[in-house]
Amino acid sequence: MPWADFERNERLITDNANSKGMMVCGPVRKGEALLAGLLRCGHCGRRLLVGYNGAKGDVGRYKCDATRSNPDGDPCISFGALRVDEAVGAEIVRLLQPLGVEAAIQAIAQR
Repeated sequence: MPWADFERNERLITDNANSKGMMVCGPVRKGEALLAGLLRCGHCGRRLLVGYNGAKGDVGRYKCDATRSNPDGDPCISFGALRVDEAVGAEIVRLLQPLGVEAAIQAIAQR
């Protein structure tokens, strides 16, 4: 990867940090859920939405979008985001870590 691409990626990551408040552009969505917009219900196939609650409004919960078409009904599934996001995040890091080492070796070799 060219150095300019690396620097661009670093800027994008920095701009997407939620913890920086108004100092950065921020993500398109608010909240910390890692899989927002990526999951589907295993029962009905609808999207899983993310809702936040808790004292600070920072506790994520994935739930089926079925309640949009039937507001009085229950979602097919609903589960907390913390454990799922931690497991998926750990797996992403495990899979990408060798690529990161290889990219660092290539970057050093190109200097």
